[in-house]
Amino acid sequence: MGDFDFRPVFRALRESGYRGWVSCEPFRYEPDSDTVARTALWTLKAAGEGV
Repeated sequence: MGDFDFRPVFRALRESGYRGWVSCEPFRYEPDSDTVARTALWTLKAAGEGV
């Protein structure tokens, strides 16, 4: 829900050989926690594709 580009982060993790979990920490739960969780998952998945 911001302008941060996660692709360089995922690229660096992959290049370093990291194969563990990646998580995010939302600071606002608006409009509701389910929507925030779905949006976070979609954002991380989209950033990690093709990296």
